Amino acid sequence: MKWILFFGALIGSGICDRETFSGHQVFRINIRNEDEISKLNRLVNSDNLKLDLWKSPSTLGHPADVLVPSFSLQEVKSFLEDHGLEYSVAIEDLQNVLDSEHQQLQRNVRQELSNNCFNYGAYHTLEDIHKEMDSIVKSYPHLVSAVKIGHSFENRLMYVLKFSTGKGRQRPAIWLNAGIHAREWISSATAIWTARKIACDYGRDLVITSILEKMDIFLLPVANPDGYVYTHTHNRLWRKTRSVNPRSTCIGADPNRNWDSHFGGVGTSNDPCSDTYHGLHAHSEVEVKSVADFITNHGDFKCLIDLHSYSQLVMYPYGYTTSRVPDADELDMVARNASKAMASLSGTQYRVGSVGSIVYTASGNTIDWAYDNGINTGKGLAEPFSSLIPSPIGDQKKTFCEVNNRYSAVLRPGHACVRGKPLKFAWRKKHAEFPWRRRDSQVVPCGQADTPRLQLYPGSSFGPDEFHRAAQPLRNPSEKLPRSPLCLSSDQVLRILAKNEKQLSLLRDLEGLKPQKVDFWRGPARPSLPVDMRVPFSELKDIKAYLESHGLAYNIMIKDIQVLLDEEREAMAKSRRLERSTSSFSYSSYHTLEEIYTWIDTFVTEHSDVVSKLQIGHSFENRSILVLKFSTGGSRRPAIWIDSGIHSREWITHATSVWIAKKIVSEYSKDRIVTDVLNAMDIFLEIVSNPDGFAYTHSMNRLWRKNKSTRPGIFCIGVDLNRNWKSGFGGNGSNNNPCSETYHGPSPQSEPEVAAVVDFIMSHGNVKALISIHSYSQMLMYPYGHSLEPVSNQEELYHLAKDAVQALYEVHGIEYIYGSISTTLYVASGITVDWAYDSGIKYSFSFELRDTGRYGFLLPATQIIPTAQETWMAIRTIMEHTLHHPY
Repeated sequence: MKWILFFGALIGSGICDRETFSGHQVFRINIRNEDEISKLNRLVNSDNLKLDLWKSPSTLGHPADVLVPSFSLQEVKSFLEDHGLEYSVAIEDLQNVLDSEHQQLQRNVRQELSNNCFNYGAYHTLEDIHKEMDSIVKSYPHLVSAVKIGHSFENRLMYVLKFSTGKGRQRPAIWLNAGIHAREWISSATAIWTARKIACDYGRDLVITSILEKMDIFLLPVANPDGYVYTHTHNRLWRKTRSVNPRSTCIGADPNRNWDSHFGGVGTSNDPCSDTYHGLHAHSEVEVKSVADFITNHGDFKCLIDLHSYSQLVMYPYGYTTSRVPDADELDMVARNASKAMASLSGTQYRVGSVGSIVYTASGNTIDWAYDNGINTGKGLAEPFSSLIPSPIGDQKKTFCEVNNRYSAVLRPGHACVRGKPLKFAWRKKHAEFPWRRRDSQVVPCGQADTPRLQLYPGSSFGPDEFHRAAQPLRNPSEKLPRSPLCLSSDQVLRILAKNEKQLSLLRDLEGLKPQKVDFWRGPARPSLPVDMRVPFSELKDIKAYLESHGLAYNIMIKDIQVLLDEEREAMAKSRRLERSTSSFSYSSYHTLEEIYTWIDTFVTEHSDVVSKLQIGHSFENRSILVLKFSTGGSRRPAIWIDSGIHSREWITHATSVWIAKKIVSEYSKDRIVTDVLNAMDIFLEIVSNPDGFAYTHSMNRLWRKNKSTRPGIFCIGVDLNRNWKSGFGGNGSNNNPCSETYHGPSPQSEPEVAAVVDFIMSHGNVKALISIHSYSQMLMYPYGHSLEPVSNQEELYHLAKDAVQALYEVHGIEYIYGSISTTLYVASGITVDWAYDSGIKYSFSFELRDTGRYGFLLPATQIIPTAQETWMAIRTIMEHTLHHPY
């Protein structure tokens, strides 16, 4: 295809003999009648002018875009003016644009090196794309595999990502193809984003999950690897392959004219120097032959989608003729549904029709071959939808998200691809602007972006949700800082202070959206309490408009979450280097699960006279659930239980508990209260109550809250462990939706992490106090959470909380509020401390540690020690009271 969106950035180093385009301009020519089309063709076909037709005038009233070399400018302008052709200059100097995108790519390379995170909002080299493909395979080994299909002319490996739940069985399949024209960078960038999206949404999005339960998906992000490399090293605007032509000095063939469907017909050229040269014979290009052989040998492809750029078109066969295919009506309906799906996200409009009728005739193209290889027999290929990729300036993010909507429409089970025919998409170009002039602030990884609910068919409603990911396999401890593929660039945390119950109800409406559009860090509870919510970049405009339209005032608490995540990871890496060099453990740093468990072993060995390690069970993913026991002797003595990290993203709680463990052993025999407590009682400390979730926050998603359990027939992952306890189970403040962050699970104590604690405490039979540590909000609370009714010893717990908060305040002057959970924070059922109290543990408390929202769950490591110091004094106060008030 000749409509191309050159959307990208150039490689930063190792480049020589690069073709430059100084002074080259792009003209936009308005075509009003057939005579003007004839004049334009005469101009473009003048060999001496060396013009490059970027976009052909598909129909009257649609403009043509032509790249004009600097040496031809005057002659072209004279021709246009002499023949009355209206034109404007869309790009004044192409080299300036290319230099700008080159600088953007360099910035992205530096950013990725510093934060070890693949940026889906940027362009990448072939090598980087292949590395990210490998990363996706490693992250989702039970869903994604790499399949080698051949080598390019210059012997570069061609391999596709296979998404399958079929365990090796041959199943009906869908083929996604991108980058067949080398300079169409947006197509490959969108394809690699789509790969991650498919993997992430399996088990979470109903449509993707339904498809993968029945079919396989094959995705080829770079169908023309030699040409793609050449665009990075020599000529940014190269289109063809890099094969050698025996009868010409000109290089390459157009791989989208090389297919065995009306090969050599209209819309192709037999001139090896032409950008539409069809090659020596059908499938003469090894890149085309590799794909054709693979698809033919597979024998059960039902859908093919081919991604190109630019023009904002969704097209289907044929390209070689304007004649309609027998089932054009069905194809047109599917294409229109896809177009509507994309428009529902950001309003971008796509035209729909057959290739030959909506643009121009082009023979030997991918989707014509696809259609001709199965449409009549119902076997092999079907739904050949060709996608010429969209993208206006600054809209790379929107393009990626729109494509996800479009795939959901085209691939909907029970329709479209199940019966099959090909489709082609021509993606976005807006006004006379071109996409590679986007600013850094507009380059965002949309892999986390939610798409809206789609009503494409009667009664249907679907769309992905970013907050729940597929279960991941256990990771082995690594010397390298774990790499998290979830980047949250430009995501913000907004704080809203609702004035009344009506405004709270409006916020609860956001909380109930399916799929979720926001991540509530502090949910809507009562007018006196602020509401904090993380809003993905893709939803910011709509969410802010919603708030403003309803008079809900908001502040931006965190302007860019990724900045905090990058700082956090850098601090961890620095601490790790220091720990290795000094062979010491830093209590002022955050650590992985493996590091904490290793520290536990060392700590127990060094203090075996006071501390021992107990394994009380295993997590869903079979990780050990460990508890430290502090004891000076005796059995089944009165005991105090302390747990932390039941919500995995609350890293400050784990770090505080580690510091407290050290404090207990160092203060025994020195501090009167600690000594008296340990001489009469035991202390049990569960540092990591949710090991699977905690490991996942380090390896994949820093903001994961739940555990990682899965169940047959349920697409979403995990249960909120602090809603899974028996007391008030399933009541207010919990959710029966498995995709909710407060999903209570199928039954009380259904989660092994909760059941292990319940069994241990009940078997012990003599636990007198329970302290559960959370973050954030700076609160100390007691039961009940599931009810507004006061507990029987309400007054005693109130005064004890008051004394503990005062002791905490005296350390660093940090103020906490206190009271029952339901009246201080919100109603929450099935929680730890309610169960403890109802099980006879009189002194049951829950902490919400620092801060009050400036950093939220991303509290800097510099605050670990002061947070632990003040928390310890409050816990010490509760332990002393428990010691002196036996029951």
